[in-house]
Amino acid sequence: MNVPDEPAVWIPPRPEPRWTLRIVGALVVVAALVLGGLKVHDEFVEKCDDGLRKRGPADECIGVTDGSYTFEDQVKPQVSEVIGKIHQANQEAEASNKKVVQIAYAEPLTLGDGADRGWRSLRQGLQGAYLAQKKLNDGSGHGDNPKIKLLLANPGRDANHWEPMVDQLLGMRNDDPPLVGVTGLGQSLENTKRIVESLRERDVPTVGSTVTADQLSDETEGFFRIAQPNSYQAAAMARHLRDQQRNTELRVHLIEDTNEEDIYSKSLRKGFRSAAEAQGLDVGGEYRFTSRENSTADTMAGVAGQICPAAEEVQRHAVYFAGRGRDLREFLDAAAERECRVDVYAGDDTLGVFYNGEEEELAFPTKWRANQKDAPDGGIKVKYTALTHPKVMDDEERGQLKTQFTKAFEPSPQLENGQVMIGYDATWALGKAARKAFLVEANNEEVAAVSVKGVLRGMDGKAGEEGLSGSIEFDRCGNPTPRPLPLVELRPRGKENERYAYRGELRKVESGLNEACELKSHSAD
Repeated sequence: MNVPDEPAVWIPPRPEPRWTLRIVGALVVVAALVLGGLKVHDEFVEKCDDGLRKRGPADECIGVTDGSYTFEDQVKPQVSEVIGKIHQANQEAEASNKKVVQIAYAEPLTLGDGADRGWRSLRQGLQGAYLAQKKLNDGSGHGDNPKIKLLLANPGRDANHWEPMVDQLLGMRNDDPPLVGVTGLGQSLENTKRIVESLRERDVPTVGSTVTADQLSDETEGFFRIAQPNSYQAAAMARHLRDQQRNTELRVHLIEDTNEEDIYSKSLRKGFRSAAEAQGLDVGGEYRFTSRENSTADTMAGVAGQICPAAEEVQRHAVYFAGRGRDLREFLDAAAERECRVDVYAGDDTLGVFYNGEEEELAFPTKWRANQKDAPDGGIKVKYTALTHPKVMDDEERGQLKTQFTKAFEPSPQLENGQVMIGYDATWALGKAARKAFLVEANNEEVAAVSVKGVLRGMDGKAGEEGLSGSIEFDRCGNPTPRPLPLVELRPRGKENERYAYRGELRKVESGLNEACELKSHSAD
């Protein structure tokens, strides 16, 4: 018997594995996890505060803040105090119901150990900027519209993280309120030059306070400064020494820093050499060292060992020091140990002789201090071209500044080193330029950075602004128009609780230099 075949059962074919979709799906999941992890990491690990991120081995908080973050774990308490006051002033500006523009004070805030620029100098520059902001916003006969919001931009120690900070600033040009300029800038370093060049390329004007290197001024407009550049300072000192050399048997030595990365020292030595040749100053011994090396102290001991025996001769000896105050400190102690009799002349960074690592209090070089006590008239004298000095103001102006200062800060302001005055003038110049640009804008509502740059360019002898250091006027290079420089002698006061002073001689020396530069028109993208 035939058994009928069982009916066939249809089994649907198994689809081929859809590997592409699986891979894509897996990648999407992984990407979401990675992005989520990055966001969590950025929010809870890298983020210091809005606008600030940790960078570098020291986890420095880099970026821009309105002062709501006071860097209290990375700066001295006195600096945090000033930052807090700036934040309060910014809140008052925003609550005024008036137009507001933003100005950034860009300077390394997280100095770290052994920085050239000490905490006291940083604090005083910020104090000056704050006082200018308050005066601009309070009116005081100068109008009060638009209000000035003062931001703090930190590129880190030696401005090593300048790029993300600059990118952040450039992105704020079209914010509400807009960023219209940058001031401060700290020290004359290669990274400072990169900051200036990057902002200048995008038509964001910069007004430097204490930066003096000549390399910051070039053929493209957009950078302005309050302090006279190193070529002016060096020319003034060369003329001063030449006049002495004509009347006495003065022998002049030159000690110069060959570190190419430090454009302050580089321009100082080039400026002095050029001015000495042009003015007929006879420079005898020349000595070189390279800063930022562990051998600096030994090198300075060797230099002092060559200069000091010659200084025992009847004729007078002088040293022009083309370098930072930090390294001058080493030379002063080495010379004092040899009981040297020599006059030392230097540029504005002479203040660095006081800065000793993380210490807040200033201190003279120990051996030089003893030398000054033992031989106050025949020891080592130090004179330098200061950025400015309160004695450039009359008694009434000084009184007004001290009143304004003590109202905001400590009861006995220390203005002699000029840091407060220069920080004030740089912020004042940029704030006044923003206010003038606002008045001339067609719709009288928006202020563009390029318009502020145009106003700054017009601050010449006919349309300058009065600052604490004198009339704020810029030449075609963006440098202040030449004026006499204060020549200040440093003298210890003698009391252990008053370890520094800027007392003694205050003489004005003419720079004798007014070089022109060609400007190229520039249009930003």
